[in-house]
Amino acid sequence: MHELPKANDVCDFLLSPNADKKTIYLDILKKGVELRNGGNYLDAEMMLHYSSWLNPSDWQSWYELGVLYQVKKNIDQAVFYYKAALKCGSVEQRLIGNFLCVTAVQESLCKINNKAIDTIDLGGVVLDDSDDIKDAFSFSGFVESHPQSLINKFYNVVNSKHNGFLNFYDIKNKILDAVDRKKSFALLRLGDGEGSWFKRSSHVELQFERILSRNRCEFLDIWFGNSSSIKKSDFFDDVNSTFSRLNEVDVLGIPPKTWVEHEFYTANKRGYVGTLGALESLKGLSSSVGLCTQLMHFEFERRGFLKEVLSKAKKVGIISCHNELKEFIEKNFDVNDVELIKIPGELSRKHLLGDDAVVGNHYPDRFFEITKRIKNTNYEGYVFLVAGGILAKSYVLDLKQSGAIALDIGSVADKLLGRKTRPNF
Repeated sequence: MHELPKANDVCDFLLSPNADKKTIYLDILKKGVELRNGGNYLDAEMMLHYSSWLNPSDWQSWYELGVLYQVKKNIDQAVFYYKAALKCGSVEQRLIGNFLCVTAVQESLCKINNKAIDTIDLGGVVLDDSDDIKDAFSFSGFVESHPQSLINKFYNVVNSKHNGFLNFYDIKNKILDAVDRKKSFALLRLGDGEGSWFKRSSHVELQFERILSRNRCEFLDIWFGNSSSIKKSDFFDDVNSTFSRLNEVDVLGIPPKTWVEHEFYTANKRGYVGTLGALESLKGLSSSVGLCTQLMHFEFERRGFLKEVLSKAKKVGIISCHNELKEFIEKNFDVNDVELIKIPGELSRKHLLGDDAVVGNHYPDRFFEITKRIKNTNYEGYVFLVAGGILAKSYVLDLKQSGAIALDIGSVADKLLGRKTRPNF
C-alpha cells in the first residue's frame, strides 16, 4: 500500500454520489504529475488515468500520461496517449514536439512510418515555427540516421578492440602501481555533456545543426550561466582539442550501454545525442587505452579508494570550486598540505554549491590561467583529484603531461562535502 497519495481512496471518492468530478479534476491531475515527477510511477499512473476519466475531452491528462510512459521507456504507450491529446485539438507545441520525438523512436524500432504529421493534421493542429517544433524535427531526423542498432555496434567495438570494461580492481591496481612508480597517469570520463560538444562529421554537423546547437547551448547555460557571453567557436575548438588527445589517457570512462539505451527509449533529445557523441569520439582511440564505466568515480568514493590512494601519495592536489575541500581532505584523509587550484563552479547549481563556489569566470579567463600554471609546474609524484566539468578533461591531460597522476572525480567532490548536486546523493 502506497501511503503518500492514498490513490485507492480516490477511487472510493469518485464512486460516491456526492463527488463533484469537475472541481476535483485539476487536483487529481496535479497530484498525478507531482507523483510522476517524484518517481512514484505506479500511483502517478492511477491518478492520471482517474483524471482522464473525469475529463476525457481535455488534452492535459492524456499529455501527462504520454510523458509518464515516455519516462518509463514505454514508447508505444507514449505515442498512444500523445495521439489522444492531439485528437483533443491541443495546440501545445511541447506536446507536438514530444509526439514527434517518441514517434521517431517508435519508427526506428519498428521500421514503420506512423505518419506523425497526418496524426497532427487530424487533430486540427497547426504547426508553427517554435523552437520545440524545430528541435523535435531535427531530433527525429537524427534518430532516423542514428537508430538503436548503432548502440550495439559501438559496444561491439568496445568488447572486441578494448576487451570490454575494466572493473574497479583493475583500475585500482593501475593507479596504485602508478603511485608506487611515480609514473604519470590520467583517468578521465566522458558523458552526454562532453559528447554534445564533440565535433561530428561535416555532414552530420550540417544536417543536424539545429539539435546539436540546441544541446550545446543548453549545456553552456548549465555550466557557465548566460552562454551568450562565451565565444562558442573558441570554446568548441578548445573542447575538441581535448578530444584529439584522448590517446594520452590511461583509462577512459564512457557511458555504459544501459545509459545510452535509456536516453534512446525515453526519446531524450539532449541525452541521446550527447551520449552517442561520447561514443563517436572513440573512433581512432588506441586499443591500449583502457575503458570503464563513466560512473567509476562513484565506485572510488563508495569503496573508500580516494582515501587509500591519497594516503599513499607523497603530494596531493585538487582542482575544485570548493575552498573547503582542501580542509576536508586534510582532516579526513590524513593528508598534509593539499594544493588547491580553485575554479568557479557551475552557475546553474549556485543554490546548492553556495555563492563562494561560483565566483569568477571559468571560461575563458580562469581556464587559460590554470592551463598555463599546470604546464609551467613540475607535478611529478602528485596525485590530483580534478572536479571541473568539461574543462576538467583538459586539466587532467595537462597534469599528466606535467608528471601527475590525475583522476577525474567530477561531482564526487560535491558529494564528499554533502552538497546534493545530483539526484542520487
